Amino acid sequence: MTSFRIFLALMLLLLVGCAQNYTASAIQNPNLNTQKSKLTTQSDATYQTRLGWSYYKVQNYSEAAKWFRLASIQRDPDAQQALGYMYQIGQGVAQDYSEAAKWYRLSADQGDYEAQFNLGTLYDDGKGVTKDWKEAIRLYQLAAARGDELAQYKLGYKYYEGAGVIQDYSEAVRWWLLSANQGYARSQYLLGICYLNGEGVPQSHTEAVKWLKLAANQGNVEAQDLLKKITKVNNKRKKSLYQYYDPLNIRG
Repeated sequence: MTSFRIFLALMLLLLVGCAQNYTASAIQNPNLNTQKSKLTTQSDATYQTRLGWSYYKVQNYSEAAKWFRLASIQRDPDAQQALGYMYQIGQGVAQDYSEAAKWYRLSADQGDYEAQFNLGTLYDDGKGVTKDWKEAIRLYQLAAARGDELAQYKLGYKYYEGAGVIQDYSEAVRWWLLSANQGYARSQYLLGICYLNGEGVPQSHTEAVKWLKLAANQGNVEAQDLLKKITKVNNKRKKSLYQYYDPLNIRG
C-alpha cells in the first residue's frame, strides 16, 4: 500500500512538471495557440471552398454561394473570387455589382489574377464602381503578368484604341500575340487583321492568313468570314488584297 502511494505521488509530480513546462512554453510563445487556431481556420476555409465548388458543379448555386461566403469571411481568395463572380452575374444570389467589386477586391489584393481581371472589367464598364480606365488597365496588367490570356486580350484593345493609355499598335500586337499564343481565338483574329493592315507589324499576307485560320478553326465566325473574303479577292484579283479592315467593329 505504501509503495502504491509513493507511485501515485511520483506520477502526480510528473504531471505537475509537464503542466508547468507547457505553461512556460505558452508564456514564451504566446502565438502558439493562435497559430493552431489559424491552421484550423485555414483548413476549414479550404474545405468550405471545395464544398462550394462541388455544389457549383451540380448547379446548386445558392448552396455554393453559402459555402463560398463562409470561406470568404475567412479570407480564402478563391472563394472570394467565386463569390464576387456569382454577385456579378446574379447566380445563386441577387445580382449586385457593388458586392461583386467588394469580394473581387479582397481576392485581388491577395494576388488572385482572376479576381484582378474581373475587377478590371467592372472598372472598365463602370459597374459597381466609378468608371476608371486607368484602374482597369492597372488590374489587367497585374493579371496579364500572371499569364491571363483574357487580360492580355483586353490590354491589346486598350492600346489599339488608346483608351486610358497612349495609342500604340505595337503594344497592342504584343499583348494580342501573348494571348493568341495561348490559343485565345479572338486575339488570333485581331492579330490576323493587324498583319493585313500592317498595324504594329509589317504587312504580311502569310502571317495574316496563319492567325485567321487558327481563329477560324476554333469557330471564330469573324475569322471564317474574313478568310472567305480574302479568298474571293485572291480569286477575282479585282481588289487590293490589303484593303483596310477595322478590328474594332466589335468592341472588346
